[in-house]
Amino acid sequence: MTCLPGLQVADGVSVVLYVVGALIVLGRAGRLTSAVPSGVFRWGAWVFFAILTLSTLANLASSSNWERFMLGRIALVLALLCLIVARGVEPEH
Repeated sequence: MTCLPGLQVADGVSVVLYVVGALIVLGRAGRLTSAVPSGVFRWGAWVFFAILTLSTLANLASSSNWERFMLGRIALVLALLCLIVARGVEPEH
């Protein structure tokens, strides 16, 4: 299966976004030691939550059954988990 060049770029951006989001969530949860200030992880978790929420809405509004029933639910679960981490207590070091 081949992918159009524009979709390949979008897929690449999506992968980078998820990797950065995962690092932010790990930092916010206190599982990542870094010289980055904790405020970056705190605000980053909220930004990632907002992005995942928008992704959920876009997937649920899609005309594609695959996006509505599978990807929409996955994005919703990820957004809710990110919300839990974003609202969490600041980890002690």
